[in-house]
Amino acid sequence: FFAAHQHGQQAARRGAGRDFIAARADLAVLAREAKPQRQRLGRGGHARIDRGLGDRLGRGAGLDPDDVQPAAVQRGAYLLTAANCASCHTLPGSGSAHQLAGGRALPTPFGVFFSPNITPDPIHGIGGWTFGDFKRALRRGVSPSNTHYYPVFPYTSYTGMSDSDIEDLWAYLGSVPPVSQPNRPHELGFPYSLRLAMAPWKVLFLDQGPLKPEPGRPPEWNRGRYLVNAVAHCADCHAPRNFLGAVDRGRTMSGTRERLEGYEVPNITPDIQTGIGRWSVGDVTGLLAGRGMRAMHVG
Repeated sequence: FFAAHQHGQQAARRGAGRDFIAARADLAVLAREAKPQRQRLGRGGHARIDRGLGDRLGRGAGLDPDDVQPAAVQRGAYLLTAANCASCHTLPGSGSAHQLAGGRALPTPFGVFFSPNITPDPIHGIGGWTFGDFKRALRRGVSPSNTHYYPVFPYTSYTGMSDSDIEDLWAYLGSVPPVSQPNRPHELGFPYSLRLAMAPWKVLFLDQGPLKPEPGRPPEWNRGRYLVNAVAHCADCHAPRNFLGAVDRGRTMSGTRERLEGYEVPNITPDIQTGIGRWSVGDVTGLLAGRGMRAMHVG
Protein backbone atom coordinates (compact mmCIF):
# COMPACT_ATOMS: atom_id res chain seq x y z
CA PHE A 1 0.00 0.00 0.00
CA PHE A 2 2.75 2.42 0.90
CA ALA A 3 5.53 0.98 -1.24
CA ALA A 4 6.32 4.49 -2.43
CA HIS A 5 9.75 4.57 -0.84
CA GLN A 6 11.06 1.57 -2.72
CA HIS A 7 9.73 2.77 -6.05
CA GLY A 8 10.89 6.33 -5.47
CA GLN A 9 14.37 5.34 -4.32
CA GLN A 10 14.80 2.95 -7.25
CA ALA A 11 13.71 5.65 -9.68
CA ALA A 12 16.14 8.09 -8.15
CA ARG A 13 18.96 5.55 -8.14
CA ARG A 14 18.55 4.90 -11.85
CA GLY A 15 20.13 8.30 -12.21
CA ALA A 16 21.66 8.42 -8.76
CA GLY A 17 23.81 5.37 -9.36
CA ARG A 18 25.43 7.25 -12.20
CA ASP A 19 25.15 10.64 -10.51
CA PHE A 20 26.66 9.50 -7.18
CA ILE A 21 30.20 10.53 -8.03
CA ALA A 22 28.98 13.89 -9.35
CA ALA A 23 26.97 14.37 -6.16
CA ARG A 24 30.02 13.68 -4.04
CA ALA A 25 32.00 16.18 -6.11
CA ASP A 26 29.27 18.76 -5.54
CA LEU A 27 29.47 18.06 -1.80
CA ALA A 28 33.19 18.79 -1.97
CA VAL A 29 32.35 22.15 -3.55
CA LEU A 30 29.94 22.87 -0.71
CA ALA A 31 32.58 21.95 1.82
CA ARG A 32 35.01 24.41 0.24
CA GLU A 33 32.33 27.10 0.24
CA ALA A 34 31.64 26.46 3.91
CA LYS A 35 35.35 26.54 4.88
CA PRO A 36 35.65 30.36 5.15
CA GLN A 37 32.59 30.37 7.37
CA ARG A 38 34.16 27.74 9.64
CA GLN A 39 37.38 29.75 9.71
CA ARG A 40 35.43 32.81 10.85
CA LEU A 41 33.91 30.75 13.60
CA GLY A 42 37.39 29.68 14.60
CA ARG A 43 38.58 33.25 15.15
CA GLY A 44 35.62 34.02 17.39
CA GLY A 45 35.62 30.81 19.37
CA HIS A 46 33.06 28.01 19.29
CA ALA A 47 30.02 27.51 21.43
CA ARG A 48 29.88 24.03 22.89
CA ILE A 49 27.32 21.69 21.34
CA ASP A 50 24.86 20.83 24.06
CA ARG A 51 24.96 17.05 23.99
CA GLY A 52 22.15 16.96 26.52
CA LEU A 53 19.89 18.76 24.01
CA GLY A 54 17.60 20.07 26.74
CA ASP A 55 18.06 23.82 26.25
CA ARG A 56 18.06 23.62 22.48
CA LEU A 57 14.86 21.57 22.33
CA GLY A 58 13.12 24.09 24.53
CA ARG A 59 14.19 27.43 23.14
CA GLY A 60 13.54 26.91 19.44
CA ALA A 61 17.16 26.89 18.28
CA GLY A 62 17.33 27.00 14.50
CA LEU A 63 20.18 26.45 12.07
CA ASP A 64 22.72 28.74 13.71
CA PRO A 65 26.30 28.28 12.41
CA ASP A 66 27.63 30.15 15.44
CA ASP A 67 26.39 27.35 17.69
CA VAL A 68 28.39 24.45 16.24
CA GLN A 69 31.98 23.27 16.07
CA PRO A 70 33.88 22.66 12.80
CA ALA A 71 34.44 19.02 13.77
CA ALA A 72 30.67 18.51 14.01
CA VAL A 73 30.24 20.00 10.54
CA GLN A 74 32.86 17.64 9.15
CA ARG A 75 31.25 14.62 10.78
CA GLY A 76 27.89 15.73 9.42
CA ALA A 77 29.31 15.97 5.89
CA TYR A 78 30.53 12.38 6.24
CA LEU A 79 27.07 11.23 7.35
CA LEU A 80 25.30 13.08 4.56
CA THR A 81 27.59 11.47 1.99
CA ALA A 82 27.14 8.00 3.54
CA ALA A 83 23.37 8.46 3.39
CA ASN A 84 23.63 9.72 -0.21
CA CYS A 85 21.16 12.48 0.59
CA ALA A 86 22.22 14.55 -2.41
CA SER A 87 21.02 11.93 -4.90
CA CYS A 88 17.38 12.51 -3.94
CA HIS A 89 17.52 16.06 -2.63
CA THR A 90 19.19 17.58 -5.69
CA LEU A 91 17.68 18.02 -9.12
CA PRO A 92 19.97 16.26 -11.64
CA GLY A 93 21.98 18.71 -13.67
CA SER A 94 21.29 21.66 -11.38
CA GLY A 95 24.90 21.87 -10.15
CA SER A 96 26.38 22.77 -6.80
CA ALA A 97 24.46 26.07 -6.65
CA HIS A 98 21.26 24.07 -6.07
CA GLN A 99 22.72 21.23 -4.07
CA LEU A 100 20.22 19.83 -1.55
CA ALA A 101 17.53 22.25 -2.75
CA GLY A 102 15.15 19.43 -3.65
CA GLY A 103 12.87 19.20 -6.66
CA ARG A 104 13.81 15.73 -7.87
CA ALA A 105 10.83 13.77 -9.14
CA LEU A 106 10.41 10.29 -7.69
CA PRO A 107 7.80 8.52 -9.85
CA THR A 108 5.92 5.64 -8.24
CA PRO A 109 2.76 3.64 -8.99
CA PHE A 110 1.00 5.82 -6.40
CA GLY A 111 1.92 9.14 -7.96
CA VAL A 112 4.96 11.37 -8.16
CA PHE A 113 6.84 12.48 -5.06
CA PHE A 114 9.15 15.49 -5.13
CA SER A 115 12.10 15.75 -2.77
CA PRO A 116 12.08 18.81 -0.50
CA ASN A 117 14.58 21.60 -0.05
CA ILE A 118 16.82 20.78 2.95
CA THR A 119 19.11 23.82 2.75
CA PRO A 120 18.91 26.40 5.57
CA ASP A 121 16.67 28.71 3.56
CA PRO A 122 14.12 30.04 6.11
CA ILE A 123 11.19 30.07 3.67
CA HIS A 124 11.53 27.03 1.44
CA GLY A 125 14.12 24.98 3.32
CA ILE A 126 14.67 23.98 6.94
CA GLY A 127 16.17 27.26 8.13
CA GLY A 128 13.14 27.91 10.31
CA TRP A 129 13.25 24.49 11.95
CA THR A 130 14.43 23.78 15.47
CA PHE A 131 16.78 20.93 16.22
CA GLY A 132 13.80 19.23 17.84
CA ASP A 133 11.91 19.47 14.53
CA PHE A 134 14.82 17.88 12.70
CA LYS A 135 15.26 15.06 15.19
CA ARG A 136 11.52 14.34 15.24
CA ALA A 137 11.46 14.12 11.43
CA LEU A 138 14.24 11.52 11.38
CA ARG A 139 13.17 9.62 14.47
CA ARG A 140 9.36 9.67 14.08
CA GLY A 141 8.63 10.74 10.49
CA VAL A 142 6.68 13.81 11.62
CA SER A 143 6.94 17.33 10.18
CA PRO A 144 7.22 20.56 12.22
CA SER A 145 3.48 21.04 11.60
CA ASN A 146 2.80 17.56 13.04
CA THR A 147 1.84 15.95 9.74
CA HIS A 148 3.09 12.50 8.79
CA TYR A 149 5.81 12.05 6.21
CA TYR A 150 5.45 9.35 3.59
CA PRO A 151 8.04 6.54 3.79
CA VAL A 152 9.54 7.72 0.51
CA PHE A 153 11.53 9.67 3.12
CA PRO A 154 13.29 6.69 4.77
CA TYR A 155 12.72 7.65 8.40
CA THR A 156 12.05 3.97 9.16
CA SER A 157 15.83 3.60 8.82
CA TYR A 158 16.97 7.04 9.97
CA THR A 159 15.16 6.48 13.25
CA GLY A 160 18.09 4.21 14.16
CA MET A 161 20.62 7.05 14.01
CA SER A 162 22.23 8.10 17.27
CA ASP A 163 21.45 11.46 18.86
CA SER A 164 25.03 12.61 18.32
CA ASP A 165 24.98 11.72 14.61
CA ILE A 166 21.67 13.53 14.16
CA GLU A 167 23.26 16.57 15.81
CA ASP A 168 26.26 16.39 13.50
CA LEU A 169 24.07 16.07 10.41
CA TRP A 170 22.09 19.08 11.63
CA ALA A 171 25.35 20.99 12.08
CA TYR A 172 26.44 20.28 8.51
CA LEU A 173 23.11 21.25 7.00
CA GLY A 174 23.41 24.55 8.84
CA SER A 175 26.73 25.21 7.12
CA VAL A 176 25.61 24.83 3.50
CA PRO A 177 24.47 27.84 1.44
CA PRO A 178 20.70 28.46 1.63
CA VAL A 179 18.87 28.11 -1.66
CA SER A 180 15.56 29.90 -2.18
CA GLN A 181 13.95 27.19 -4.27
CA PRO A 182 10.25 26.48 -3.62
CA ASN A 183 9.14 22.94 -2.93
CA ARG A 184 6.84 21.17 -5.35
CA PRO A 185 3.75 19.46 -3.94
CA HIS A 186 3.46 15.73 -4.45
CA GLU A 187 1.19 14.59 -7.25
CA LEU A 188 -0.83 11.86 -5.54
CA GLY A 189 -4.33 10.64 -6.16
CA PHE A 190 -6.86 9.43 -3.61
CA PRO A 191 -6.40 7.61 -1.24
CA TYR A 192 -2.61 8.02 -1.25
CA SER A 193 -2.96 11.73 -0.67
CA LEU A 194 -4.34 11.04 2.84
CA ARG A 195 -1.39 11.44 5.19
CA LEU A 196 -3.49 10.35 8.15
CA ALA A 197 -3.26 6.81 6.81
CA MET A 198 0.40 6.86 7.85
CA ALA A 199 -0.55 6.85 11.54
CA PRO A 200 -1.70 3.20 11.69
CA TRP A 201 1.05 2.26 9.22
CA LYS A 202 3.65 3.54 11.67
CA VAL A 203 2.12 1.58 14.51
CA LEU A 204 2.75 -1.56 12.49
CA PHE A 205 6.07 -0.80 10.83
CA LEU A 206 8.00 2.00 12.55
CA ASP A 207 10.34 0.78 15.29
CA GLN A 208 11.65 3.96 16.83
CA GLY A 209 15.37 4.11 17.53
CA PRO A 210 18.11 4.69 18.17
CA LEU A 211 19.58 1.39 17.04
CA LYS A 212 21.31 -0.42 19.89
CA PRO A 213 24.56 -2.39 19.39
CA GLU A 214 24.26 -6.15 19.58
CA PRO A 215 26.16 -7.55 22.59
CA GLY A 216 28.95 -9.97 21.85
CA ARG A 217 29.59 -8.64 18.37
CA PRO A 218 32.89 -6.91 17.49
CA PRO A 219 32.83 -3.10 17.18
CA GLU A 220 33.40 -3.16 13.41
CA TRP A 221 30.41 -5.48 12.94
CA ASN A 222 28.13 -3.21 14.95
CA ARG A 223 29.49 -0.18 13.10
CA GLY A 224 28.73 -1.81 9.76
CA ARG A 225 25.26 -2.80 10.94
CA TYR A 226 24.60 0.78 12.00
CA LEU A 227 25.79 2.25 8.70
CA VAL A 228 23.86 -0.28 6.60
CA ASN A 229 20.59 -0.31 8.55
CA ALA A 230 20.36 3.27 9.79
CA VAL A 231 22.49 5.83 7.94
CA ALA A 232 22.71 4.30 4.46
CA HIS A 233 19.21 2.70 4.72
CA CYS A 234 20.25 -0.07 2.31
CA ALA A 235 17.25 -2.32 2.98
CA ASP A 236 14.85 0.38 1.84
CA CYS A 237 15.85 -0.51 -1.71
CA HIS A 238 17.56 -3.88 -1.38
CA ALA A 239 14.59 -5.79 0.06
CA PRO A 240 11.13 -6.75 -1.19
CA ARG A 241 8.04 -5.15 0.33
CA ASN A 242 4.92 -6.66 1.82
CA PHE A 243 1.42 -5.83 0.60
CA LEU A 244 1.34 -2.74 2.83
CA GLY A 245 4.55 -1.40 1.38
CA ALA A 246 6.78 -2.13 4.38
CA VAL A 247 10.21 -3.72 4.06
CA ASP A 248 10.13 -7.51 4.40
CA ARG A 249 12.67 -7.86 7.22
CA GLY A 250 12.77 -11.62 6.72
CA ARG A 251 14.34 -11.09 3.29
CA THR A 252 16.39 -7.99 3.97
CA MET A 253 19.16 -7.21 1.48
CA SER A 254 17.95 -10.00 -0.85
CA GLY A 255 17.02 -7.55 -3.60
CA THR A 256 13.84 -7.53 -5.59
CA ARG A 257 12.85 -8.58 -9.09
CA GLU A 258 10.37 -5.79 -9.39
CA ARG A 259 11.72 -3.83 -12.30
CA LEU A 260 11.62 -0.08 -12.49
CA GLU A 261 12.73 1.66 -15.66
CA GLY A 262 14.49 -1.53 -16.71
CA TYR A 263 16.50 -2.10 -13.52
CA GLU A 264 16.34 -4.76 -10.84
CA VAL A 265 17.62 -4.17 -7.32
CA PRO A 266 20.39 -6.73 -6.71
CA ASN A 267 20.85 -9.21 -3.89
CA ILE A 268 23.58 -7.97 -1.53
CA THR A 269 23.44 -10.83 0.96
CA PRO A 270 26.51 -13.15 1.21
CA ASP A 271 24.86 -15.74 -1.05
CA ILE A 272 27.52 -17.24 -3.31
CA GLN A 273 25.37 -17.63 -6.41
CA THR A 274 23.07 -14.62 -6.45
CA GLY A 275 24.57 -12.26 -3.86
CA ILE A 276 27.97 -10.84 -3.08
CA GLY A 277 29.42 -13.89 -1.34
CA ARG A 278 32.36 -14.01 -3.75
CA TRP A 279 33.15 -10.32 -3.50
CA SER A 280 36.28 -8.99 -1.86
CA VAL A 281 36.51 -5.92 0.32
CA GLY A 282 38.06 -4.21 -2.70
CA ASP A 283 35.01 -5.09 -4.80
CA VAL A 284 32.70 -3.50 -2.23
CA THR A 285 34.77 -0.34 -1.85
CA GLY A 286 35.11 -0.11 -5.62
CA LEU A 287 31.34 -0.28 -6.04
CA LEU A 288 30.76 2.41 -3.43
CA ALA A 289 33.36 4.60 -5.13
CA GLY A 290 31.78 3.99 -8.53
CA ARG A 291 34.76 2.23 -10.09
CA GLY A 292 35.69 -1.29 -11.17
CA MET A 293 33.88 -4.13 -12.89
CA ARG A 294 31.55 -4.77 -9.94
CA ALA A 295 30.28 -1.18 -10.19
CA MET A 296 29.78 -1.59 -13.93
CA HIS A 297 27.90 -4.85 -13.40
CA VAL A 298 25.52 -3.43 -10.77
CA GLY A 299 25.14 0.10 -12.11
